[in-house]
Amino acid sequence: MSQVIDPSETEPLDAILVDDRPSPVALAATWAVVGLLGLLVLWWAWTHVINPSGGSEVERFIKGDNGHLYESLRDQFRVELPTDPRRHEQPGPLGPIVVVDSRPGPDYLFAVIREPEPATALENYVPTLNTAAGSLAEQVHGEIVSQFDPIPIPINHVAIKDIVFRKAGRYYRNRLILATDRLYTLQVMVKGKDDAAFTAMAKTFTVLGPR
Repeated sequence: MSQVIDPSETEPLDAILVDDRPSPVALAATWAVVGLLGLLVLWWAWTHVINPSGGSEVERFIKGDNGHLYESLRDQFRVELPTDPRRHEQPGPLGPIVVVDSRPGPDYLFAVIREPEPATALENYVPTLNTAAGSLAEQVHGEIVSQFDPIPIPINHVAIKDIVFRKAGRYYRNRLILATDRLYTLQVMVKGKDDAAFTAMAKTFTVLGPR
């Protein structure tokens, strides 16, 4: 093993003059990089901390630019959502209740709920849909803004009811679609009265399998 011990005497070195000033080109490039990094930090802080509203994703979705497809033969429906869909399942009285949702930001919610129904539900579609619609509004203590009487669609073997309710400036637009043995609820929550987001999602929804 070698070891270096400081000498007792140090010999002086001749001074060498070095110009350590950066060139104008290098200085400009450095400041450009610093500026770009600063803009990226500001953009991230704005979109993730200061204003994480998700509005840009929703706007692109409305224009048809960024739909995320969810398609399941098991759940028997297909739909497009503004962000990657998440699937949740919870027990229900007649079987598992499936919720597929997308949450672009705190002011937005896109969801499709699939609930099992008795085989005779479509025969009594009016009370079934009216009860389900009232339950939706009650769950969030919302004020009903508008609703339409259930409409049977014989060609598609379904019955449909639309209902809109609001709470604290948030509007919940819902479409209930009753098939032979299951109920689908399409729900979009946004701030304000604009229904473009709901229309964009509803037009992509398709029932799969027997109806």
